[in-house]
Amino acid sequence: MILKQLKKIRGLYYFLHGWPYSKRLSLGSHFKLKTTHRKNIAFNGAIRFGSNLKIHIFENGLLKIGHNVYVGDSARIFSLNSIIIGNNVVISDNVFISDNYHPFQVDTNLSVMDVPIKSKGNTVIGDNAFIGYGAVILSGVKVGKFATIGSNSVVTADVPEYAVVGGVPAKEIKKNAHE
Repeated sequence: MILKQLKKIRGLYYFLHGWPYSKRLSLGSHFKLKTTHRKNIAFNGAIRFGSNLKIHIFENGLLKIGHNVYVGDSARIFSLNSIIIGNNVVISDNVFISDNYHPFQVDTNLSVMDVPIKSKGNTVIGDNAFIGYGAVILSGVKVGKFATIGSNSVVTADVPEYAVVGGVPAKEIKKNAHE
């Protein structure tokens, strides 16, 4: 079944062959993956990708995805440095996750398109986190285990374990109960 899904995406099966990818990988329609090396991505378990997903891993970037992860429809993941997604994570539809940004600088010798992108560090999503619809997780952010990111939130700073955050920029609303 997996081979049939992979073969439907022209050329992707041959590019993935030999990768450390899960034997239980589910791909939605219109899956787009752009990377320069097979070693830049690691799938560690059952993963389900929704439709219209776009993943772009730059030359020295890295994407690690843990076991039992769901990435929703029309999500976008861009890695210049490193993005690590833990186990049992739910990433809802239209979520944007990045470890890079375009710095604003006034330079009359460069067009806006020629300004190089930079990274503030690794972006890490802890185990059992839930990322709500349309959320944006920016460069260098660490989302703690069992954290919940509200819909349409923009996460610009670290999120503690068990925290529920929301808003633009995201602020802690409460803590999830835990034993």
